[in-house]
Formats: sequence, structure tokens, C-alpha cells
Amino acid sequence: MSTITPAQMQTFLNTTFDAEFASPAWNTNWSTATDQTMQSRISTTEIADTSVSANQIGFRRLAEAYTMMADLGNANLSQDTFQVVVDKAIGLVGNAITDLATLGGGVGTVQQRVTGATEKLKTQQDILNNQIVKMEAVDPTEASVRVNTLQTQIKTALSLTSQLQQISLINYL
Repeated sequence: MSTITPAQMQTFLNTTFDAEFASPAWNTNWSTATDQTMQSRISTTEIADTSVSANQIGFRRLAEAYTMMADLGNANLSQDTFQVVVDKAIGLVGNAITDLATLGGGVGTVQQRVTGATEKLKTQQDILNNQIVKMEAVDPTEASVRVNTLQTQIKTALSLTSQLQQISLINYL
């Protein structure tokens, strides 16, 4: 392996090795994860992507850098050729960190949306619970007074109706 030149290693890393971590080789040789992310309804009108896929580019770059250092870092390479491997791995890790930070930011945004939707739903639930309590909150004494008043009014109305039926024009002529 010490006969591999830095230029040959650079070519290998940028072509054959990179291709292992791109589709379709990634899905064939490395990952059986789905590209589809989970979607969740977070409110009555809002759906959000609530997961990420291991097939995202940041995870691929990280796997490529780790594999590169694990497999090629232990090889008997010249110092210059080894430096090409290290530089490529450092670049991949740097890009992976950026990619994963972007994914993390997206997840954070979704978390914020979920928190907001949860707060809105809790507010709606509190309003509905308060209305139910108001509807169910009946004072038994007040209800008894109202029922007695209604019964008295009905008895009075029946008594008046009975008296009206007995009135006749003939009685007054």
C-alpha cells in the first residue's frame, strides 16, 4: 500500500470511495433505512415532519469519514498519502457537522411548532372545560326555588283557567 501516491488516493477517495456513500450504493451496501420521514398532525390544521432519516447526507458523510479512517487510516501508507486521507476525512466531518446542525435546527423548529400547537390545544381545552363546568354548576337551592316558583305559576294559571271557564254571559245578564 505504500506505493499509492497522494494523487491516486485523492482520485480513489473522490470517485470510487465517494460512490459507496451515494445512492444507490448507500442503500444497497450501507443502509436499509427509509428516506421517508414520519409526519404527525400537530394541530387540527397542521402536519409536520417529526423525524429525520439516517439516509440524510450528514449521516452519510459521517459514516464515510469514519469508514475512511477505520479502513484506510490503518493501512501502510506514505505520510503524504495518509495526509490526503486525513484531510478528506476532516472535510467530510466538517460538512457532516454542518449538515447535522441544519437537521437539528429543523427538528428544533418542529419542536417549537409542536409546543405552540400543544399550548393552543391546552387553551382550547381549558375554555371548553370552563364552559362545561358553568353548564354543570347548578345551585340546588336556586333550582328548588325556581321549580317551586314555576309550580306556583302553573297552579295559578290553572286556577284562572278554571274560573274563566265558569264565567258566562248569561250569569251577567
